[in-house]
Amino acid sequence: MIDKNINAISTTKAPTDSLSITKLPYSFQYDYENPLIEKMTIEQFFKNRENHIANVFFSDSTNLTSNTFQHINYKPYVGKGVFVKKFPDFKTNKLMLFAYDHSSLNYFLPIFELQMFDENDKIIDKLIVVGGREYECGWNRYFKIEKNFTILIHNSEFCYDIEEDKEIFRNEIDTKYKITLSGFEKTN
Repeated sequence: MIDKNINAISTTKAPTDSLSITKLPYSFQYDYENPLIEKMTIEQFFKNRENHIANVFFSDSTNLTSNTFQHINYKPYVGKGVFVKKFPDFKTNKLMLFAYDHSSLNYFLPIFELQMFDENDKIIDKLIVVGGREYECGWNRYFKIEKNFTILIHNSEFCYDIEEDKEIFRNEIDTKYKITLSGFEKTN
């Protein structure tokens, strides 16, 4: 599935050969008991990565590829992102994980995006793979990428009545994608 909001990137990029490669399988999700979620730690996470040479690859304005959320008002992020990880190449295409703090949306945790580039460093596709919103009506997304280049994304949307002290709504959906030369292809 090719994201229609991809900005063409034709500038000279930093070399990716020197980036360390994260082996597959790989998964990531927020651990809400972990102090990483605290604001100061999130700010430090971005500060530590703000000058990474691979940040120039980041492409913004990605849509949230799910129309299943009833309570989430997501607007595509416009701005700079930070490089997080490089994964093994898929044939001639590069796979990189980026993050950004979408603080213009209230109560949102940083968003992580998987982006694919061709051999000329032109963006091919991008997919939001991790995110969250902590509030009375919240959202959580996490992912796993397998050795065979399939991606599983788990989405959970929920609403909590704080006066009644109980959950009043929950919707969970798993979506699979296969990485192809043309992008991230939804398989279910």
